[in-house]
Amino acid sequence: MATKRTRRDFTALEQRRRQAARLLAKGITQTEVARELGVSRQSVSVWAKAQETDRQGWRRKPLGLSSGIGLGATQAAISALAARCPGQRL
Repeated sequence: MATKRTRRDFTALEQRRRQAARLLAKGITQTEVARELGVSRQSVSVWAKAQETDRQGWRRKPLGLSSGIGLGATQAAISALAARCPGQRL
């Protein structure tokens, strides 16, 4: 049975993170910010930490795989696995 996926409004999420950053900059506690925005305190904590390390921490992170591992490295890993298991198909 398939479940219905809800589409996320990334613009609204980014606006919420910006609002949280403004409220935190005013000195409002994370708990109060979470209550005001209707999100969990843990979410506000993650946003605050991102804001501390990056001035634009409120921005949405790119979706998909990170650029840390390239296609060449992936293919090398697959080849290494294939060499270890010659009788199996990958």
